[in-house]
Amino acid sequence: MDKVILLVEDNPDDEALTLRSLKKNNIGNDVVVVRDGAEALDYLFGTGSYSGRDMRIMPTVTLLDLNLPKIGGLEVLRRLRSDERTKLIPVIILTSSKEEQDIINSYQLGANSYIRKPVDFVQFAEAIHQLMLNWLVINEPPPTRKAPSVASHGWERCCSGAVLPQSRNKSLSFILDSPIVPCPPTLRPDVFLESARHRAKFEAVR
Repeated sequence: MDKVILLVEDNPDDEALTLRSLKKNNIGNDVVVVRDGAEALDYLFGTGSYSGRDMRIMPTVTLLDLNLPKIGGLEVLRRLRSDERTKLIPVIILTSSKEEQDIINSYQLGANSYIRKPVDFVQFAEAIHQLMLNWLVINEPPPTRKAPSVASHGWERCCSGAVLPQSRNKSLSFILDSPIVPCPPTLRPDVFLESARHRAKFEAVR
């Protein structure tokens, strides 16, 4: 199945900016746009106006704003992470919020990345390029059929959302330049992932 991107954004200008950035980077994946938190949950769980949709098709990555009508982005993230059907979907927070508590709360609830929306389009487009390269190309998604339970297989989840065997005792996070905000120091993962194109390498943080 095609890799679908879910964009949760209520601001028309920011929606257009994100779609333009995807187009600029030749990302031709289908993009589902929802404009409030309630609609996002309806899409993810096949309720409301999305009742009867093919639930085998889940977003490969979700771009989630925090300041949303009806249901806020953090609550959407909390519900998404608490449900077996959606808890492994990568979530990138895409917001204008610079509040430190928003960053901490997002990572604690299982966000994979946190991007502050910059005024500069070129900078924003490059951030989108780097993230989509990771989540749509480099990243290996979980199986679509009966994804293994983290608890039942002795795996652990780090603040970046990656799941690794406990025996490694490592966390995996995709850390990039501004405007992408890494996990706060108190939640800092042990391993950094980058690719050759965007100065990436694996290294353990001591």
